[in-house]
Amino acid sequence: MNELTAIIETTANGIFDDNVTQEMMVALEEGQLNRDLWTKIEEAGLTRLLLDEDAGGAGGDWLDAEVVLRASGRHRVPAPVGEAIAAHWLMAKAAIPIPDKGVLTWTTAQESNGSLTIHNAPWASQADHVLVWADNSQLYLFGKITGLSNSKNMAGEPRASGVLATTAAIFTVSLPNILKNFDPQALGALVRAVQMSGALDGALHMAVNYASERIQFGRTISKFQAIQQQLALMSGHVASAVRAAGMGCEALARDPACAGFDIAVAKLLNSEACEISTSIAHQVHAAIGITFEYKLNFFTRRLWSWRDEYGSDAFWAEQLGAAVVGVGGEALWGKITDNSLRL
Repeated sequence: MNELTAIIETTANGIFDDNVTQEMMVALEEGQLNRDLWTKIEEAGLTRLLLDEDAGGAGGDWLDAEVVLRASGRHRVPAPVGEAIAAHWLMAKAAIPIPDKGVLTWTTAQESNGSLTIHNAPWASQADHVLVWADNSQLYLFGKITGLSNSKNMAGEPRASGVLATTAAIFTVSLPNILKNFDPQALGALVRAVQMSGALDGALHMAVNYASERIQFGRTISKFQAIQQQLALMSGHVASAVRAAGMGCEALARDPACAGFDIAVAKLLNSEACEISTSIAHQVHAAIGITFEYKLNFFTRRLWSWRDEYGSDAFWAEQLGAAVVGVGGEALWGKITDNSLRL
């Protein structure tokens, strides 16, 4: 980790530690986005860190974004931090004018006869600007969007669906060459994978701390071998998930056209770790872990929601399998070691 990344990580954790509260998470599930929290995140430059310095950013790369995304997952930040980071990156690549301030998100869409159909777009109704990556290789920037059908995922995070007229966009541009061979679903999958790795790490720390404090039969339950084995199993899966997410960010920073394989691995391993780790965390906590007042459920419901967004584990496993079979056994190792294996 270089000096810039360390500064960004310290800043992100400091802001989230000081400002993210249980009340904010509960309020989000009632449809209230905390604008004061967003202003603090925005003023710290966390959503613009991938922009060049002359554009108001930090001149960072996806390894810098990784520490912010992981911190947002670990702190269960009730705001579209990941979406805004991704949107700013796309807008910079496509030379789209960056809004001065406001909640920013992005989503994908299907285009047909001048209409864009979006489905479960994250934070679209709460955002001041929405960037849409359409399947006709166009990027559309919209201002405040109204009239969408609103819903929320299991974690209470807002989602929206509806149809947008392309003529309502305030800026339209063709996809830049550097992104033409990059799957938009992979971008969302990477953001979710890194956020999941942070949430998994947070859930692990909660489970370890609880086991060290909960007394049963005259001693803490962390002294029981069965608990130790389960926490060790969870720790291994979390470590693997964190490293896989990091490799996905490294691949995207290196070359978007070749990043799909590493991103698929990251999403798959984090999804698999989610299933095992949330089960162990709740077994360790027992009944208290499922109560709404206890913080663990704010981790696990996010993990269960993010696991299925931008491709489930079955989807990415199929993509990886097809890529490996397509290359063949003799060429596989060479493709892996020179980072040229593509989905």
